[in-house]
Amino acid sequence: SLLRIEDLFITKYDSVSKENSLAPHIDKNPWSFVVALNDDFQGGGTYFLRQQRVWNVPVGAAVVFHGYQMHGGTSALIRDLMLI
Repeated sequence: SLLRIEDLFITKYDSVSKENSLAPHIDKNPWSFVVALNDDFQGGGTYFLRQQRVWNVPVGAAVVFHGYQMHGGTSALIRDLMLI
């Protein structure tokens, strides 16, 4: 089977700017990956509405999930992510 990347971007959530969270949404892809690029942050994470749970992983690790799940990013002081 083939895994194709449809979208990839790097973002920084920063509590002093407007980019400090991501509203709940559903991705266009069957699988989504959120890779942590830093670990010197407080709060924040990938929030899954159905489970009502926030997931955080160590640097270099990923939260992998079905992209059709409703999810969002909760606010953090400074958090760097690669979203695939």
